[in-house]
Amino acid sequence: MYTTAQLLAANEQKFKFDPLFLRLFFRESYPFTTEKVYLSQIPGLVNMALYVSPIVSGEVIRSRGGSTSEFTPGYVKPKHEVNPQMTLRRLPDEDPQNLADPAYRRRRIIMQNMRDEELAIAQVEEMQAVSAVLKGKYTMTGEAFDPVEVDMGRSEENNITQSGGTEWSKRDKSTYDPTDDIEAYALNASGVVNIIVFDPKGWALFRSFKAVKEKLDTRRGSNSELETAVKPIVSGEVIRSRGGSTSEFTPGYVKPKHEVNPQMTLRRLPDEDPQNLADPAYRRRRIIMQNMRDEELAIAQVEEMQAVSAVLKGKYTMTGEAFDPVEVDMGRSEENNITQSGGTEWSKRDKSTYDPTDDIEAYALNASGVVNIIVFDPKGWALFRSFKAVKEKLDTRRGSNSELETAVKDLGKAVSYKGMYGDVAIVVYSGQYVENGVKKNFLPDNTMVLGNTQARGLRTYGCIQDADAQREGINASARYPKNWVTTGDPAREFTMIQSAPLMLLADPDEFVSVQLA
Repeated sequence: MYTTAQLLAANEQKFKFDPLFLRLFFRESYPFTTEKVYLSQIPGLVNMALYVSPIVSGEVIRSRGGSTSEFTPGYVKPKHEVNPQMTLRRLPDEDPQNLADPAYRRRRIIMQNMRDEELAIAQVEEMQAVSAVLKGKYTMTGEAFDPVEVDMGRSEENNITQSGGTEWSKRDKSTYDPTDDIEAYALNASGVVNIIVFDPKGWALFRSFKAVKEKLDTRRGSNSELETAVKPIVSGEVIRSRGGSTSEFTPGYVKPKHEVNPQMTLRRLPDEDPQNLADPAYRRRRIIMQNMRDEELAIAQVEEMQAVSAVLKGKYTMTGEAFDPVEVDMGRSEENNITQSGGTEWSKRDKSTYDPTDDIEAYALNASGVVNIIVFDPKGWALFRSFKAVKEKLDTRRGSNSELETAVKDLGKAVSYKGMYGDVAIVVYSGQYVENGVKKNFLPDNTMVLGNTQARGLRTYGCIQDADAQREGINASARYPKNWVTTGDPAREFTMIQSAPLMLLADPDEFVSVQLA
């Protein structure tokens, strides 16, 4: 058997990270040149100050490696014999009035043989492709070829079998809506789902539901769910200066750090072509770039967590090694953090008769401004849309709403725009962060947040406190990346990105957070 060692593709393990709250609610960035920063330095805001915390040595984080899977492809070689006797007989499509010579027939037979051989191989390729998509693996078998399983490591939850009462064949076709099932299945995908493929019997079962027939758009052309082009950013509004109280905060100083281990440059990188091995110097540069991407992602997750917590509760706590816990409290009113209880729980309401619109309007009265967006986690969204009234009122057509189209469209795989509920955009956020190697959702289960995309969320950053940065004249910056070598026996090389992020809301009462039950 012939074996190749050729790079086909490099796959990076993914998790759903898309900084929705930063993009929607924290669009203003203000690096400062001072240790203390006052919001009075920002035109139109009340005075607020924050301190950079004392410097602590950054912890060395192990550089991210990767696994390389090695497969042995099965060798296929369909083969035909060109029998001279075949050249003496008329070909099936040969004109009996204009018989060809044996040499011409030989060329025709060779061409047909090769077309058949190509088709035979193409069928093997298609079977492998279908099996890879269906199950994430397939088995190669053949004569004089021991069975070999090619397993790409599909997660078990991505192969679903309907059972235990979830079978569509057992559902009431006139009342049941399979959309909930499809959305639940789609959450297991590591990327955006924009197509569903059925076999003929599966399609017949799917379209047997009344809800599917009502929702299916059979018109050719514009597909609103897939049209997610970002429109130009809207012009900023001139804001009148005002007075106010001054609050003072201390941002946590984060500086993820990696060591560039020389031994790593001697091993082939996960996506390095084994037929074209790179030199250690190239690998070193690649490792440095990957380290800094990981460090940037680590800081971005901190920023998004601060943003989510600020919107959800109006406060958050910063904790870390050699860093005393610090609570950043923006002064959210208690009535803006709501927990459904005492009979108000949506889970206890009759889904066919109850209309949650009244609840939403009551919650929105607590907001200090206009509510034009509601953000759900996946479970909260499933609960909300389980009401018949919601399904009847939700407008899933894309229309023109410049503010919301700018903020909501094309937000990526962790975010799903569901439509308009009256004048309010409905968005589902399933973004994740990684803590101690475990993926967790930014939004708790059964969360609903009412807000406005024009709310003033401020990305503030304390002064960079690093001697090298000061020598370079860098004080006010959202990031300070560095790469350096410490001399000695042996010399050691490091990468690090420093930042002192502090996400703040100018008015935390512009948001209302509801814990659904």
